[in-house]
Order: sequence, then C-alpha cells, then structure tokens
Amino acid sequence: SAAPTSYTSAEIAEKLKAFPEDLKIRYFYNICGTEDTIAYSSAAAARGSGDMSKVAIFGAVIFAPIFLIISVILENLGRRLLKKDPVSLRNTLDLLTPGIFIILTCAKFGCALIGCCHGVGCTFGVYHPDLHMYVFPVQICEVVCMMLIIYLVSILESRGKLRPGMKYFVTAGLYSVCRFFWEFFRYYDSPLMRNFCLGMTMWQACCLMVLLVSVIMILALHSYSGAEKKKLPEPQPHRKKRK
Repeated sequence: SAAPTSYTSAEIAEKLKAFPEDLKIRYFYNICGTEDTIAYSSAAAARGSGDMSKVAIFGAVIFAPIFLIISVILENLGRRLLKKDPVSLRNTLDLLTPGIFIILTCAKFGCALIGCCHGVGCTFGVYHPDLHMYVFPVQICEVVCMMLIIYLVSILESRGKLRPGMKYFVTAGLYSVCRFFWEFFRYYDSPLMRNFCLGMTMWQACCLMVLLVSVIMILALHSYSGAEKKKLPEPQPHRKKRK
C-alpha cells in the first residue's frame, strides 16, 4: 500500500511489473476508506480496470446517434454546396442501427471472456479463475437479450410498424429495459456504483435516462411522420376519357 497523496498506488503497480517473472503476485490491495476519494481512485488505477471503464460500452448507445447527427449535418452542408440532394438523417440512423447494437453485443462477449466485469457469486454459472468461484453469467444473458431485441425490431420494421427514424430509439429503449433488469445480478465492488441514486446502480440510472429519451423521440417521430402524411396530396381517382 502507499500514501495516495505522495506515492500513488498506480506507481506502486508499475514497479511491481519489474519484479522477477518467477515471483507471481496474484493480488495487490490498497487498503483505504471509501470516503478517501484520492485513495479510492488510486486503488482503481492500480487495479487496471476501474468501474468507469464500462462507459466505453454503454457510451456507444448514447453517443453514436449524436455523432451520426453531426456527420449527416456536415454531409448535407457539403451536398448543398454541390447542389446535390440531402441525405436523410432518419433513414441513415435506421440503416446503421443493427451495426451499432451488434458491435455492442460483441463487446459483451469480450467482457465475458476477459472477466473485466461479472455477475454476483452463485453456486452455478461461469467459473471465474481469478476469484476462484462461480459467478452469474450476466454478460451472456445480455447477449441473448440483445440478439432477441435486434430480431424483434427487424420483424417490426419488415411489417411496417416503425416510422422512419424509430428503429434506433426502439432498440435503445428495449436494451435499456433489459440492462436495467440484469443490473440486479451484476457485482460491483464500488459503493458508489452499487448505490448511485435512490438505491439504483449508476447504469440503472443511465438506463432510465436512455429509456426516457427514447420514448420522447419515438412519440416525436410518430407525430412528425403523421404530419408529413397529412401534407401529401391525396391521389386523384383515374377517370376514363369518353370517345
């Protein structure tokens, strides 16, 4: 252990790498109180994969449409200068939605193989070699749910149940419900992650936020598509010419 204000545990962890290879250090602890934020963050850095590393995975769901909107806006600015037809933002988002969530599903497989995050301890499930115990296969459960969600949304789209632009937000909303449920079976060693707000984990709070935004966008797109249909001229009945 080390005093975090003078010699951080991250530096200690780096020095441990210089030890002889025949000397295996399986566990390294930095004992500190959770109220000491400096010591706690240093311990997370020494551990190598802090709880905030999962932001990269869930962040893809949140920030992918934001950067897509920026990209389409820039694309349309260039097309306006070249006097070409603009790109449809809603159609582009629908086109890229399966790829975004398939990548997220692959990332869940990676988590299950690496063991960077895992479920609570149980008498069955996946054996975790570092913990020497069985843990609940929460990532595998999320992968199965994601595949079912992608399949369900594709069926809804093929049957014409989704308006343009809805595909992403329906998928994101269903994933948020799924993730909120499986969070009850995840293990967190950080008290902040376990009890972030109103007894919920940090990711359950994120799920509620994503679900709320998804519902608002679905309702907005539904109203917008309905208004567009009203603007379209009604087809005139074909009249036969008399000879």
